Amino acid sequence: MDPPVGISSSITSSSQLEVVQEETVELSPPEISVSPKHHQYYEGEKVQLSCTAKIKEQVNGYRFFDKSGSVMSQVNVIGFWSSSLYVSVQKEKNETFSCEYWKWNASEEVRSQRSEEITLEVTEAPQKPSLSLNQALPRYTWGDHVTLVCSAPPGETNITEFQYFGDRQTIQAWKSPKDTNTTDMYNLNITAPKDTGNFMCAYIQFRSGRNVRSKKSDPVFIEPAGISWIRIMATGGAFFTINGLIFLITHYYFLPKVSQRNDCHQLFPVRSHSQYTPIQPK
Repeated sequence: MDPPVGISSSITSSSQLEVVQEETVELSPPEISVSPKHHQYYEGEKVQLSCTAKIKEQVNGYRFFDKSGSVMSQVNVIGFWSSSLYVSVQKEKNETFSCEYWKWNASEEVRSQRSEEITLEVTEAPQKPSLSLNQALPRYTWGDHVTLVCSAPPGETNITEFQYFGDRQTIQAWKSPKDTNTTDMYNLNITAPKDTGNFMCAYIQFRSGRNVRSKKSDPVFIEPAGISWIRIMATGGAFFTINGLIFLITHYYFLPKVSQRNDCHQLFPVRSHSQYTPIQPK
């Protein structure tokens, strides 16, 4: 027996309503946090941003946004309910971040609502030091040494460390807590390409209960002497030239030769004219 028309209509309407509700369901916004937490940050400090989804379903990825709304990072994950991003805060009055997550529904990406924004107050880093070279030369050869002299601005205190940044290496120079000197000297032995190129320095200062790195100094340049490279190239070229001649001479005297007698080809090596007797044809 067919159901009454009114009952059928009500069932159909209820099913359609459920489908519409499933399509319009939005994913709840995640929560964004920062570590370490400080009242104020210095430019150049690194912080960890964490984005956490407050759902029990599997998450497929996260996005982090800057204050302009541009995507800073996109991370694909499987089954993780949180993701992290490490950033170095810049010299701005405020740094603002937010995040979202997404999950796949069939082949469609379903995005969550955007998290609340988190704002970090950023202030200027300690002033940059000056860097100079003691025993400065126009060019340096292997085995030379030069002293890097890094000087913090006058009046700076609580300096715990100096750092030197080369194109190919980073050097740390620790200070004793009793050492109140604001200038550090590092003796650099020039023995490899990593000891040449641009160098900058910075100092670490204890501020606001933590170590804070200053701005980097202007660079100095340690230039290797070109004659060293010319000498190496010349030596290498002579080496290959001599070895090439040896190879040609050896190739000429040691390779087999072919002798034709009585329409019979016979092969024998000719290493020394007095060592071997030619084979006579039978």
